[in-house]
Amino acid sequence: MGSGILGHQVQLGFTFCCNQGDHVGVGAEAGTGAKTEAASKAAGAKTEADSKAAGSETRAEVKMIEQEMSDMVHTPDIIIPYVDWKLELEGVQFGIITTPGHSSGHICVVTPDNVCYAGDAIMSREMLNAKLPYALSIQHAMASRQKLRTLDCDLFIMAHRGICTGDEIGQLIEDNHELIYRRAAEIRELVDEPMDFSHLCAKVCQKYELFSPRPRRALYYERNIRFFIEFLVDRGDLEMESRQGVAYYRKAEK
Repeated sequence: MGSGILGHQVQLGFTFCCNQGDHVGVGAEAGTGAKTEAASKAAGAKTEADSKAAGSETRAEVKMIEQEMSDMVHTPDIIIPYVDWKLELEGVQFGIITTPGHSSGHICVVTPDNVCYAGDAIMSREMLNAKLPYALSIQHAMASRQKLRTLDCDLFIMAHRGICTGDEIGQLIEDNHELIYRRAAEIRELVDEPMDFSHLCAKVCQKYELFSPRPRRALYYERNIRFFIEFLVDRGDLEMESRQGVAYYRKAEK
């Protein structure tokens, strides 16, 4: 028993864990005292969609996860459907909010005392200096942030530290999106001639000083850069052409 965020007593503890390759989301925040009446930890979730996504990982990525993130692999007691709904555990209801983007099966969890554990659906103000914010789909991540506006929660707890009130979430969403647009524009400006992905990736790494002697870390950077390039192509800011089977990118004429 202990004090919760809003002065309630902690009576039950549940862990919502995620089949996500970078971290466990808000679990660390919840585990250090940010506990509510209904949960001591809440994060992303292991879902049926995540299970399918895991099956599509390349052999190298699966091996990487096994070597570096084995402590994050869990055997779930319950695999929940990937829909917005009310989950009841031991007589306690949790709001499950699907927020794809950062990962394919990401969720937010709303506890009975009206606190939203947002995980990686949104970055806290402390993290808005990120060089390249990660999202499996930037478009879906932005749509999921907009979804948070409808929750009317008293508090939002985010991964990698950070808490904001319901009155502050709207501006935080805008600031998250401003960062995405700014980084995308900076990457577009690096395309000063038609270039393939390797060339563009090297220029982005140089601009943001994303240098690592670890090949696996370099693969993380490469993947994240590709997501931004796809975002720019989808927006019509970059165009693609094929040269002997290799995709080249150039600035779109506007």
